[in-house]
Amino acid sequence: PPDNAGVSYFMNLFFTMPFWQLLVRETNRYAEQYLRRNENTLRPQARARNWVVTTVREMKVFIGLWLLTGLIHKPQIHLYWSSDPLLSTPAFHAAMSSKRLKLMLQLLHFSNNEGL
Repeated sequence: PPDNAGVSYFMNLFFTMPFWQLLVRETNRYAEQYLRRNENTLRPQARARNWVVTTVREMKVFIGLWLLTGLIHKPQIHLYWSSDPLLSTPAFHAAMSSKRLKLMLQLLHFSNNEGL
């Protein structure tokens, strides 16, 4: 690796652009399927109703944050966004809202369910 290799250099060795594109395509497809299938049963305030199509850039941030939870252990997911100075993890605040991360986690998909 180059002397100045950062995290993204190593991530790109394991996660190729076709992988990211697949993840984005299938997550967006599943979100659409989920919303269509549950349109009459989802509560008006359901998190899924706020779905906005994801992108490769956002998916990289999401996966990066999720991997980071393996290095920075907290007992509950919402604590990564805590404003308490003793619990604060500013990188999470700066990268993505907790609502968006939870929604992406809920809808993350690797394959087309309709094709199975």
